[in-house]
Amino acid sequence: KIPVALGPERIVENDGKLYVSHKGAWSTNNLVSVIDIATENVAEVTVGDNPDELFFDANGILYVLSEGRVIYSEDWLTVLGHTSASIAKIDVVSNTVLSTIEFAEEAHPSLFEISGDDLYYYLNNNIYSLKTSATSLPTEAYAETGAITGMAINDINLFTVAASYTALSDLNVYQLSDKTMVNTFKVGIGATKIYFN
Repeated sequence: KIPVALGPERIVENDGKLYVSHKGAWSTNNLVSVIDIATENVAEVTVGDNPDELFFDANGILYVLSEGRVIYSEDWLTVLGHTSASIAKIDVVSNTVLSTIEFAEEAHPSLFEISGDDLYYYLNNNIYSLKTSATSLPTEAYAETGAITGMAINDINLFTVAASYTALSDLNVYQLSDKTMVNTFKVGIGATKIYFN
């Protein structure tokens, strides 16, 4: 058993270490834990509020999408403000943040993928794409998908899932090259995550 910070969300392994995003469960958090598998030592990297998805590029740089958070009154009836969502670029040798791209105050992106040197994220019924070398966010959407609950990339295709909680969910498959939908499937009720074996 390895104690970590509040609200672990996603875990990825790279070069003998586990990287864990901490979204905060019913609260909030802004950490990525770095666990050395051999020694079980834990280091922490501070990122934006509510980090969720994280991926490595081909050069071993870690990218973390933090969704930001909505700040409510004590009775949860009034929105008092927002913290910024962001994409952080992390050097895993020194466990330091190399750079951060912040979103507009009320933007709360979710879902995050990497393919080669392209990053993809979901915001307001659209998927956006930017290069790993980018220093600012795109102004135009890569694709309009409507409401989705899951996203993944495998080879030349982008997969999205739109969860239904009363009937089968929709899994749609798009070609990355021209963004055309090439297939659609019915999958389980409440589908969200997509993984490949």
